[in-house]
Amino acid sequence: RTGHLNVLLRIERGQFTCDSIGRGAIVVKFDEGSVRNYTCRTPSDGTTNVISIQPSRRFVEALKRSHRATIEAEFLTEGEQQLAFNTTGLRW
Repeated sequence: RTGHLNVLLRIERGQFTCDSIGRGAIVVKFDEGSVRNYTCRTPSDGTTNVISIQPSRRFVEALKRSHRATIEAEFLTEGEQQLAFNTTGLRW
């Protein structure tokens, strides 16, 4: 195992409601696969537009094999929302 891997998701507008002590969760679907749960954390500095996704390595391995990722997270005043990403052609 080499180095530490962080997966961060940042939005320009809005606030994630993931809690900073790691009890929060997001749901991710890669392509037409089954839904997977991941832990999310907000930074300790109180930033609410960024979350880390864990376990990071499992997320990245699935992301590398996918063509599309849909992430469902909870947002302040907006409830659960889905974010869709085209992952085809990502360079690693």
